[in-house]
Amino acid sequence: LFTGDFAAESDGPKPLGATLYYNRLAQRVSAALSVPTAAGPLYEIDTRLRPSGTQGPLVVNVDSFARYQRESAWTWEHMALTRARPVFG
Repeated sequence: LFTGDFAAESDGPKPLGATLYYNRLAQRVSAALSVPTAAGPLYEIDTRLRPSGTQGPLVVNVDSFARYQRESAWTWEHMALTRARPVFG
């Protein structure tokens, strides 16, 4: 989840929209946290539970997520959120 304007863009030579930027960042953080070690993966990360399904974006704006939870989420999705653990902030 990210806060701020989802329509904002970076100011680099090749501007990225906020959603694309944060999705790429989430992919990199996820890869770094699940790197295999001699004792197994550092963290087991399950990215399947997200509003748009397994093929949807990894990251959404907080307002979009709140709207989804209010209007469209199933009961089991609310229950799964009680087990969520933030690992990066």
